[in-house]
Amino acid sequence: MAVRAFLGLDVGTQSVKGRAIDEQGNLLAEASTEYPLYIPQPGWTEQEPAEMWQATCETIQKVVAALKRCDPPAEIAAVCATGQMHTMILLDENKRPLGRALLWNDGRGKRCGRRRGAAQKPIGRALPR
Repeated sequence: MAVRAFLGLDVGTQSVKGRAIDEQGNLLAEASTEYPLYIPQPGWTEQEPAEMWQATCETIQKVVAALKRCDPPAEIAAVCATGQMHTMILLDENKRPLGRALLWNDGRGKRCGRRRGAAQKPIGRALPR
């Protein structure tokens, strides 16, 4: 009988990291896959959604392969994923990315926020009434 493993995934700024633990919280396997960060201009930070997805798939494959080598082998019973909280991926009507993801630290909106006064006021005051 296979050991139950719980997979945690973190889709981060520069890589996807995966860790699998057993029911007692013991680490069974871990893996990561890096992907590039694009900075086309100062203050801009972007990533390709397809590269993020590919890295996620590769990380899962690496963890699953390591779990099969455990003695006894382990199988994934549940998955929990987290990611870059404020990263924006714009989608078309078919849910395909329109372009690169704009990362949490992309500075393009700063000037607009300042122009509208949002940067100096609490969020409740920045919205029109």
